[in-house]
Amino acid sequence: MNSGENHLMHLHGFRFYVVRTGVGDFDNVTDPLTYNLVDPLEANTVPIPKDGWATMRFVASNPGTFVNLISYDKLGCQPSVCKEKD
Repeated sequence: MNSGENHLMHLHGFRFYVVRTGVGDFDNVTDPLTYNLVDPLEANTVPIPKDGWATMRFVASNPGTFVNLISYDKLGCQPSVCKEKD
């Protein structure tokens, strides 16, 4: 998610592993080759760099609806609700 400012991404109900962050466009061919799969940071919130992105891994072991919050300094929190398919 490219944005002109730093922001946070928080996932309610789960902890995840941050395997990579980067600035600029994500390259789905070369960026995965540099994922940290050995000792990634475990968290429930990750800072996203200005004009950047982050890749997380998590096990969806908590079924049901959950909230993903993205925090921008100027806009506050922008929630998105993720729900399993019926």
